[in-house]
Amino acid sequence: MQSLELVVLVSFSLLIVFAAVPYIWQLASASMAQWEARQMLTFMASFADSLESDFGMPGTFRSYYLPNLAYGVFSVRNYTMYITCTSTGRSLPPVYSLFVMYNSSYITGGAKPLRGVRNVTLAPLGQPLASLNATGLGYVLYTGPVYISGAPTVVYVVNVTSLVVSGSTSLRYRVVRLVDGYSDDRFRMDCPGGVFQIRLVDSRGRQLWTAAYGLGGSVVVVATHVEVALR
Repeated sequence: MQSLELVVLVSFSLLIVFAAVPYIWQLASASMAQWEARQMLTFMASFADSLESDFGMPGTFRSYYLPNLAYGVFSVRNYTMYITCTSTGRSLPPVYSLFVMYNSSYITGGAKPLRGVRNVTLAPLGQPLASLNATGLGYVLYTGPVYISGAPTVVYVVNVTSLVVSGSTSLRYRVVRLVDGYSDDRFRMDCPGGVFQIRLVDSRGRQLWTAAYGLGGSVVVVATHVEVALR
């Protein structure tokens, strides 16, 4: 009789243990996923700081090794930005905004700015050239223009002229050159009425964002051309 009771007790104990295993594994996975997300946030913030501090520094090369990812998805892409005078229809040469994204179903919390408070198109001086936001499902880093009002209005922008995706180990960039409307007329535009439309377009030509800004009768663009690679 005692042997039977022992068997029953052992059986119930094993049943409880095996029933708890999925819950324990879920807790462990959530904890490790949160650690991964914190690593990615640090990685993206460091990349944004570096990209901005190297503005106007041709020849600079930097490489950032990615954390090992098991729970989230990492991607890099760029979108075309057009700056057009609404009264004439003329546009400045297009610039290319970099988007670095990390998404994970384990991330909790709502959408909020983490580096800068701005949208993707245009922001006044004091906002960063590379912003970082929490989306609620992950993090997104993006580059966007910053302007200083004046005569002319000066627009500073990081222009990602080349993006190569051939791996998932490191994110690198090289500052190629600095161009500006003071030495290159293509990057300077007079605009009667002073209203400019800024559009963000994906690789298929779909418009992602558009807004109009009163920037004054003349705009000069100062752009750092950067090549980015995910290796």
